[in-house]
Amino acid sequence: MTEFTLPSAGQFERIIEIMAKKEQVGPRDDIYNSPGPQYLVAGNKNAGFFGFVKPSEFGLISDGSGGTVFNGSSLAQAVGISQGALMEVNTPWMKFSWNGKILFVPLKPIRRSISWDSIYQAGAVYGTGTDISDGEAYMLENDPYYNPEERVTQNANVTVDGKNYIVRLMRGAASDPQDSWNDSDRGSVGPENEWNHLILPLHERAPDNFNYNVYAGTPTDDWDINLTDEDLRTHYLLGLGSYSWCQEYSDWISEDDNGEQIRRVYRGGNGVSYLSAFRSSYAYGFRGWRPVLELS
Repeated sequence: MTEFTLPSAGQFERIIEIMAKKEQVGPRDDIYNSPGPQYLVAGNKNAGFFGFVKPSEFGLISDGSGGTVFNGSSLAQAVGISQGALMEVNTPWMKFSWNGKILFVPLKPIRRSISWDSIYQAGAVYGTGTDISDGEAYMLENDPYYNPEERVTQNANVTVDGKNYIVRLMRGAASDPQDSWNDSDRGSVGPENEWNHLILPLHERAPDNFNYNVYAGTPTDDWDINLTDEDLRTHYLLGLGSYSWCQEYSDWISEDDNGEQIRRVYRGGNGVSYLSAFRSSYAYGFRGWRPVLELS
């Protein structure tokens, strides 16, 4: 009798990969051959999901001495972010298509106890590059309380395995500045909000069963991925770093803000759909860094 040997786990994965590619028709959705899956499994090129990418799949991040294995730790070092504490440095990254661009976002935040200000000082909030002809490189012309001499060009970028990535924060509201906190949706709903269009469709509560539907702009898309708040670390009961800083500055002025608009938008903390704003200098344990790597 002929003896059959079952494929190993690695072989199974390879077989599944080959079968999946054979089932595809037409050109790859990722024309840049960036790390991870090459075909969208949900959505479209305007807002779509490719799948998950292990840090090891990115390759080596350039560090001036031959390169270091890419993960949350080496990324922070390359960008020059040292405030706070590392966490979930080997979390998988989610790969998206957003308006035709390829974006990578960590499944969980990769740093905690970090302020928005420290991310800004590293040039890693807006991803606007170096063109300062109209002030866009600083992206704080809309903030009258940020001193002009403190503005930092927002051009943080890294090279990993020969590919260049802009490093920035996600868009968590529909406009910058947020407009308006006093509206029922806190200025969340609109086409510019990456969090609502990319993160919320992955969640088990999509399309319209979120803790805070009004901030989600429900019904959202439902990509049938069914991630939980635990998967994404988006609730304070599930651990530190669960409030993810976003780009926008808020027009909300709290009673203890001395009349100044000094708050920045965050998402999570009370569930994936939640939106609020903290003072940009806050660096408490629940404040998390969940960067975007935008293929450039």
